[in-house]
Amino acid sequence: MKTLETYKHYKGGLYIKLYEALHTETNEELVIYACAVRGEIFARPKSQFYADIQEGDYSGPRFQLINHGMSKEDARTFLKEEF
Repeated sequence: MKTLETYKHYKGGLYIKLYEALHTETNEELVIYACAVRGEIFARPKSQFYADIQEGDYSGPRFQLINHGMSKEDARTFLKEEF
C-alpha cells in the first residue's frame, strides 16, 4: 500500500503530498499536495517544494517532512474527499 508523506510549511500549515507529476506542455516536475486542514489541492514546481528559503529571520526548507506513514485510505478520511 502506498503511503503519503506529511509536511509542515515554514509558516506552520500541514500538507499531505499526494503525487509527483509532470506538466503536460513543459514537462516541469510538479508536486501535488493538499492542505491537511481544509483539503484544498495545490500544485507547486518540485524545485520550489523542496527548496530551502530565506524569509525574514527564517532560513530553511519551505516544507519539512514530518511523517512518512499515512496511507491513502487514512488521507481520504482525513481530508474527507477522494483524490
